[in-house]
Amino acid sequence: MLLPITNYKNEIIEAVRSHSFTIISAETGSGKSTQIPQYLADYYEQVIVTEPRIMAAKTLAKRVAEEMEVTLGQEVGYRTAFDKCSSPNSNILYCTDGLQLIRTIFSEDNKTKNVLVIDEVHEWNLNIETLVAWCKFMQGKWNTKVVLMSATLDTDGLSEFFGNDVAVLNIPGNLYEVSMEQRHQISLIDTINENINCGKNILVFVPGKKEIADVIYHLDIENAMVLPLHGELDWEDQKKCFKHYPVSKVIVATNVAQTSITIPDIDVVVDTGEARISIAENGIQGLFLKPISRSDIMQRKGRAGRTKSGKYFLCSDIPMKYREEYSVPEIQRSILDRVVLQLATIGIDAEELEFFHQPDLSEIKLSKKTLTDIGAFSEKQVTAIGRKIVKMPVSVQVARMIVEAEKYGVTEQVITIASIIENGGLLSKEGKYNDFTSEYKSDLLAELDVWKSINQMKYIDFQKLGINKRTFFRVKENIQKLKEALAGIVELTHNNDREAVVKSCLYGLVSHIYVRDYDNMYYSEDGSEVRLDRKSCVSYCPQIIVGIPKTIEFKDMYGCTDTMDLVNFVSKIDVSTLIELVPNKVIETTSLRYSASEDAVEVTINRSFLRNEIDYEIIYDYFNPQYSELKAKYEEEMRNKNYSRKQRVVMIDGKQFEVEYNSWEKRGIVYLDSETLFTTNVKELKLDSGEKVHFALTSLYGRRETNIVALKNAVEMNRIKRLREGMRKEYDVLKVNTITDAIANASRIGKVELTMNNGGYGDTPIFVYGYIELKKNKVTFRIGDDENVAKSNTLEALQYLFMKEIEKRYGENKFSHQKGKKKQILTESEREVKEDFYSFVREVLANLTIENALENLEFLEEYYQEVIK
Repeated sequence: MLLPITNYKNEIIEAVRSHSFTIISAETGSGKSTQIPQYLADYYEQVIVTEPRIMAAKTLAKRVAEEMEVTLGQEVGYRTAFDKCSSPNSNILYCTDGLQLIRTIFSEDNKTKNVLVIDEVHEWNLNIETLVAWCKFMQGKWNTKVVLMSATLDTDGLSEFFGNDVAVLNIPGNLYEVSMEQRHQISLIDTINENINCGKNILVFVPGKKEIADVIYHLDIENAMVLPLHGELDWEDQKKCFKHYPVSKVIVATNVAQTSITIPDIDVVVDTGEARISIAENGIQGLFLKPISRSDIMQRKGRAGRTKSGKYFLCSDIPMKYREEYSVPEIQRSILDRVVLQLATIGIDAEELEFFHQPDLSEIKLSKKTLTDIGAFSEKQVTAIGRKIVKMPVSVQVARMIVEAEKYGVTEQVITIASIIENGGLLSKEGKYNDFTSEYKSDLLAELDVWKSINQMKYIDFQKLGINKRTFFRVKENIQKLKEALAGIVELTHNNDREAVVKSCLYGLVSHIYVRDYDNMYYSEDGSEVRLDRKSCVSYCPQIIVGIPKTIEFKDMYGCTDTMDLVNFVSKIDVSTLIELVPNKVIETTSLRYSASEDAVEVTINRSFLRNEIDYEIIYDYFNPQYSELKAKYEEEMRNKNYSRKQRVVMIDGKQFEVEYNSWEKRGIVYLDSETLFTTNVKELKLDSGEKVHFALTSLYGRRETNIVALKNAVEMNRIKRLREGMRKEYDVLKVNTITDAIANASRIGKVELTMNNGGYGDTPIFVYGYIELKKNKVTFRIGDDENVAKSNTLEALQYLFMKEIEKRYGENKFSHQKGKKKQILTESEREVKEDFYSFVREVLANLTIENALENLEFLEEYYQEVIK
C-alpha cells in the first residue's frame, strides 16, 4: 500500500527547488522521514537529515537502505557524535542534530547543492533551535536548501519567521483511524492488562526508567512479551522492540518512542500523559515531572494506526483542555553555554541572533559569564581554549577539564572522569565510596578509584558492590568513543599525579564554587544554596568546595512533591588553589598596626571570598615607612589608657556604676542595668579625661554605644530580631496541606507589629506580615516585610488550596448519574453541568479571602446539590 506522502512527491520536489525554505507538516504515518530524503536525493548532491535521537538516526538510515536495496554505510549512512556508518559517497546521510549543528557551522558551503532536512522540528531542542536560527542567518549566503518537517508544527509562525522565500505543505497521515479515550490515572495497569488479554500489541508511555520498572513489575506478563525502551538501552536491546512475537507485545517506553522511530505493529497506545522535563533555574539543571502538551499527546497517539485501526488511552486526571498547546521549548528552560560558544566561534553573538523561540536574555548573559569563568571567553572573544572546547562532544565544563588535563599530562584519567560525570556516576543508591577507596577530599578521585578497582576484578558482582551495571558498561563504551572523538584535538597522556587530576577538573567547575554557611549549607556567587550530596566522600563539611549542582524531586512524608538543590561530584578546595582558579574574586584587605613585641609594623592580610573570610596572614615589616607614625599612635593610646584608668566610677541618676577597661581597648565601658537604661534621661557621659563613656548591657553581648538612646534602640532591635526569628521558626513547622489547615491558622495571616509603644524608641513602627506561599505545589507559612507581596502570595496559595479541595470533593464521578464500580466518561449534559459548576468556582476564587473561605465552601456545597439534581 502506498504511503500518503507518495501523492505529494512532485509537489515536494518543486517546492524545495523553487524556495530556500520548505515547511512540511505531515501527519504521523505519512512516511515523511523515509520518503522525502529519497525524493530529493535524485536532484541534490547530498541530503543531510537531522534527527533528535541516536536511535532514530540509525533505524531510519537502516530502513531507507533496505528500501533502496543498497548497503548501509555506502549510498545511505548515518553519523552520531560517537558512531559513524557512512562514506564520502553517501547521498543520504542521517545525523543526530548535535553533530549536524557542528558540521553545518564549520562547513564552507557556497557551491555544493545540498539539502538540509531538519526532522521532528516540533521537539525544539537546543540544537534544532540553533539550527533553525542559523539557517535563517545563512539565507542568501549559501547554496543549501532547508526542509523543516514534523507531524505537529506551527506552520504560520515558522512561515512568518522565514519571510517570503518559503513554501508550506500540509500532508495527511494516519492510514487508519485511532480512537481516543481518557481514563483516570489509577487505571493505567488495568488498561494495559485489559489489552494484553485481548492479544493487542501495546506501546506504553511513562516518564522515566523507574516508572518503566514499576509498570513492568505490576503487569500480567504470562501472555505477553514485555520490553523496556529508553535512550540508555544498548542497541541490541532496542532492536528487540521492532521484532514480531507470537504473543502480545508490550513496550514500556519513555518519550524516546514518541517521535522519529516507528514500531509498525502497535495496536494500542496507553499514555500516562507525563514526562520528565529538564529545567534550569539559576544555573542549576534538574529533572521535573510535568504534564505533556496537547501537541505531544497527538504525537504519541500517532504511534498507533500504522497498519490497522488503533486505540489511544490517556490515563491521566488532567483533561486535554487544561493542557498547553505546545511544550515549553528547551531553549527557554536550559543552560545555554554550548549554544552561546558555538555561535560565538563563528562570530555570532547569541544576544543578537533571532531564534524562533527567543531565550531569556539573562540566561545568555549567565552562559557568557560561565564561559568567561572557564577561560573560553575573554573580553567577549572566543579564546584558543574555547575553540578547542567547541570541538568536543561533551558539556563545556567537562571539555574544559580535558583541555587543562593536557597541560598536566593526565588526559586519560580526566576522560574517564568526564565519562563518569556525563553518565551520572558509577555508584547505585546502595553503593559507598569507602568500600573502594580511602579518598576523602574529592568525589572525582573517588569515582576514578572505584573505576580502577572494578576493572581489576576478575568477576564483578555489581549488586553486591553497589555499582550500577548498565552505567559501568556505558562508561566503558563512552571512554573509548570519547578518545576516538578527541583524536587530533588533545593528546592522550597518563601519569599518577592525583593532584593534577583534581586541579584539571576544577578548571571546568569554576562557576560552581561554594562556601559553607553557618548551618552547613553551601552558597555560590549568585546566592543559590545547595546541600552536600549525602553520598559524597568529602568529610567534615569543608569551608570551600567545588562540584556540580543538580535539582532533584522527591516525595515528602505527606506524599507531596518537593525539590532539593544538591551538589555532587564534590572536591574540597584550599585557599591557594582558589586564588589560582579565581584570583579576581578573592578579595584581600590589609591593616597596619605597631607591634611592641616585635618593634615592627604588623601587617595583617585578610582574604575573603563571597563575603566570607577564608584566610588571614600576619607579616612583620621592619622597614615600613609608617613605622614612626604607627609607633607614636600606639604610645599615645597607651598614655590615654593609663590616664583613663584613674577614674573607676560614674554616677547616673544617683546610682554608682563601675567603669571597666580591657587590655586591648583604651575606652571605658559602663554596664547599665535594664531599669536605668529604660528610665534615665541621660544621653551621654564623659570621663575626667574628656573621653566619652561607652555604654553596654550584659544581655547584648559585644554592643557598645556612646549614646544611651542608641543603646536602647539596639536592645529593642535585638528583641525584634529574636521575636522575628521566633516567629519564623514557629511558621516553618506549620503544615498547610489543605484549605482547612489554612483556615485553622487564619490568625497567623496578616500584619503584626514588632515594636513596642507605637514604634518603641524610634518614630516609625516596624511590622511584619504573616502569609502563606505556594511554591512547586507546596504551601508553607512565611513572614515578610512587603505587605503587597504577602497579600498576593496568600491569595495565590489560598486559591490553590481551595481549588485542590474542590477537585477532591467534586471529581468527575460526582457529576455522573451512572451506577457501578466501572468508571464512566461523562455524558454531554453531565459535562455541561460540571463545566457550569467549575465556571462558578472560578468566580468565587476571584474574591476569595481567608475570612470567607469556609463560607464559600459551604455555599458551593449547596450550589452543587442544586445543579446535580
